Amino acid sequence: LLDDGGDDTYEAAGASQGLGMWGLGLLIDRGGNDTNRAGTMSQGYGTVQGIGALIDLSGNDRYSFGSWSHGIGAGRRLVQRKSVSKESCRGGFGLAIDRKGNDSRETVAGKSSFVLQSIASAYFFGIGIVHDMEGKDSYVAPEVVYGGGGAAHYGLSLLADWSGDDTYQCSHMAVGYDRSTGMVIDGGGNDTYRTHRLTWADNTAAKAIFVDLEGNDDYSIDLHAVGGAPATLLFLDQGGTDRYLFPKEPKRIWKDGDRRVTPSTSAEGKRSGGVAVIDRKIAD
Repeated sequence: LLDDGGDDTYEAAGASQGLGMWGLGLLIDRGGNDTNRAGTMSQGYGTVQGIGALIDLSGNDRYSFGSWSHGIGAGRRLVQRKSVSKESCRGGFGLAIDRKGNDSRETVAGKSSFVLQSIASAYFFGIGIVHDMEGKDSYVAPEVVYGGGGAAHYGLSLLADWSGDDTYQCSHMAVGYDRSTGMVIDGGGNDTYRTHRLTWADNTAAKAIFVDLEGNDDYSIDLHAVGGAPATLLFLDQGGTDRYLFPKEPKRIWKDGDRRVTPSTSAEGKRSGGVAVIDRKIAD
C-alpha cells in the first residue's frame, strides 16, 4: 500500500499495516499527519520467512497498536516435553521507520491482556527494528515484557531514535533473554525515561545494550543493569547533565561521571560477559 500524502487514517483489527509472512508486506506513506490504529501483529510485523514494514516519510503521526506490533520480528516456537519442536519456524524481519515529525507510539491493551511484544522487539530468530530519524517523539508500552528494544529466544531487536526531546514510558527497555540481543540507541535531545527494567538480561549469552549519545536526560528506573553470567550488559550515557531516580532504591545515588565495570567469569575461569554502566561527561 502506497500513499503519496495527506492526513490519513489507517485502522484495522489486526494482521495489517505492513505484515509479512512467507512474503513481503509494505505500507508506505510519503507525508501528512497520519493516524495508524491496529490490533495485534501489525505495523511492521515480520514472521515466518517474511518481511513486514511500515514506512512513513514525514508528518506528525500517531500510532496505536496491540501486542506483537510495531517493528516486530517473530518466529513460531513450539515446545514439546520441554524441548523446542522441529516443527518450529524461525522468525522474519519487522521494520517500522519514521523519517521526521513529532510522533507518538502507544501500546493499547485491555485490562486482562498481557502484552508480550511491541515497539522494536524480536522473538525466536526474528529481527525487529524501529528507526526514527527526527522529531520530538513519545513511546508508551507500560505492559510490555520484551518491548522498547527487547528480544527473546535468539532474537535481535533495535530501537533507534536519532534526535529530538523524546519520552519513553516503557516497562522494559534494552532486554535480552535466552541468547538474544536487545538494543536501544538515542542519538540526541533532552530525553525522559520511565521504565521498570533498563538494560536487563538473563544468565545466558544474551546482550542488553543501551546508549544515549547526548542531552540532559531524566531517568526513573526500578531495575537497572541487572544480569547474570555469561550475559553482557552495557549502559552508556555519553554526555549532558543527567538526573537518576531509583524509586525502589531510594538510598541509591548515581550521578554524572559515575561508572561501574564488572567483568564476569565462566565456571572454567574464563572471562565471559559482564556489566558496564557508564555516565560519561563530555569533558572526559
